[in-house]
Amino acid sequence: MLRWLWIVIGALVALAGIVFSAINGAPATLDFYFGTLSLPLGIIVLSSLFIGFLLAGTVLWGGVIVPLRLRLASLRRQAQRAEAPAAAAAGKRD
Repeated sequence: MLRWLWIVIGALVALAGIVFSAINGAPATLDFYFGTLSLPLGIIVLSSLFIGFLLAGTVLWGGVIVPLRLRLASLRRQAQRAEAPAAAAAGKRD
Protein backbone atom coordinates (compact mmCIF):
# COMPACT_ATOMS: atom_id res chain seq x y z
CA MET A 1 0.00 0.00 0.00
CA LEU A 2 2.81 2.38 0.91
CA ARG A 3 4.55 1.65 -2.38
CA TRP A 4 1.47 2.81 -4.33
CA LEU A 5 1.34 5.97 -2.25
CA TRP A 6 4.92 6.83 -3.24
CA ILE A 7 4.15 6.07 -6.89
CA VAL A 8 1.14 8.41 -6.81
CA ILE A 9 3.14 11.14 -5.04
CA GLY A 10 5.95 10.77 -7.60
CA ALA A 11 3.49 10.99 -10.49
CA LEU A 12 1.91 14.13 -8.99
CA VAL A 13 5.31 15.77 -8.53
CA ALA A 14 6.27 14.90 -12.13
CA LEU A 15 2.97 16.31 -13.37
CA ALA A 16 3.51 19.50 -11.37
CA GLY A 17 6.99 19.81 -12.91
CA ILE A 18 5.60 19.41 -16.41
CA VAL A 19 2.90 22.01 -15.76
CA PHE A 20 5.48 24.37 -14.21
CA SER A 21 7.71 24.01 -17.26
CA ALA A 22 4.81 24.62 -19.63
CA ILE A 23 3.72 27.76 -17.77
CA ASN A 24 7.25 29.17 -17.59
CA GLY A 25 8.22 28.75 -21.24
CA ALA A 26 9.82 32.16 -21.66
CA PRO A 27 13.41 31.91 -22.86
CA ALA A 28 16.13 32.68 -20.36
CA THR A 29 19.85 32.89 -20.95
CA LEU A 30 22.50 31.59 -18.58
CA ASP A 31 25.81 33.35 -19.08
CA PHE A 32 28.82 31.24 -18.11
CA TYR A 33 32.44 32.28 -18.32
CA PHE A 34 33.03 30.03 -21.30
CA GLY A 35 29.71 30.56 -23.11
CA THR A 36 25.97 31.05 -22.85
CA LEU A 37 23.03 28.70 -22.69
CA SER A 38 19.51 29.68 -23.71
CA LEU A 39 16.68 27.47 -22.41
CA PRO A 40 13.10 27.92 -21.24
CA LEU A 41 12.88 29.32 -17.71
CA GLY A 42 10.96 26.31 -16.40
CA ILE A 43 13.67 23.90 -17.55
CA ILE A 44 16.37 26.02 -15.92
CA VAL A 45 14.52 26.19 -12.59
CA LEU A 46 13.68 22.47 -12.51
CA SER A 47 17.24 21.55 -13.51
CA SER A 48 18.60 23.75 -10.73
CA LEU A 49 16.31 22.08 -8.19
CA PHE A 50 17.34 18.62 -9.38
CA ILE A 51 21.04 19.46 -9.19
CA GLY A 52 20.49 20.91 -5.71
CA PHE A 53 18.78 17.72 -4.56
CA LEU A 54 21.67 15.65 -5.93
CA LEU A 55 24.27 17.80 -4.19
CA ALA A 56 22.38 17.79 -0.88
CA GLY A 57 21.95 14.01 -1.10
CA THR A 58 25.65 13.55 -1.78
CA VAL A 59 26.61 15.73 1.20
CA LEU A 60 24.13 13.89 3.43
CA TRP A 61 25.38 10.53 2.27
CA GLY A 62 29.04 11.42 2.75
CA GLY A 63 28.63 13.31 6.01
CA VAL A 64 26.03 11.24 7.84
CA ILE A 65 25.22 7.89 6.27
CA VAL A 66 28.76 6.66 5.59
CA PRO A 67 30.03 7.40 9.14
CA LEU A 68 26.95 5.72 10.64
CA ARG A 69 27.46 2.62 8.49
CA LEU A 70 31.12 2.46 9.51
CA ARG A 71 30.16 2.75 13.18
CA LEU A 72 27.50 0.06 12.78
CA ALA A 73 30.04 -2.30 11.18
CA SER A 74 32.47 -1.64 14.04
CA LEU A 75 29.81 -2.32 16.67
CA ARG A 76 28.79 -5.53 14.92
CA ARG A 77 32.41 -6.73 14.96
CA GLN A 78 32.64 -5.90 18.67
CA ALA A 79 29.43 -7.83 19.35
CA GLN A 80 30.71 -10.87 17.45
CA ARG A 81 33.97 -10.79 19.41
CA ALA A 82 32.05 -10.57 22.68
CA GLU A 83 29.75 -13.47 21.73
CA ALA A 84 32.56 -15.82 20.65
CA PRO A 85 33.98 -16.48 24.17
CA ALA A 86 30.46 -16.85 25.60
CA ALA A 87 29.55 -19.41 22.94
CA ALA A 88 32.79 -21.33 23.57
CA ALA A 89 32.15 -21.35 27.32
CA ALA A 90 28.59 -22.58 26.79
CA GLY A 91 29.91 -25.39 24.56
CA LYS A 92 32.35 -26.56 27.29
CA ARG A 93 29.57 -26.79 29.90
CA ASP A 94 27.44 -29.16 27.78
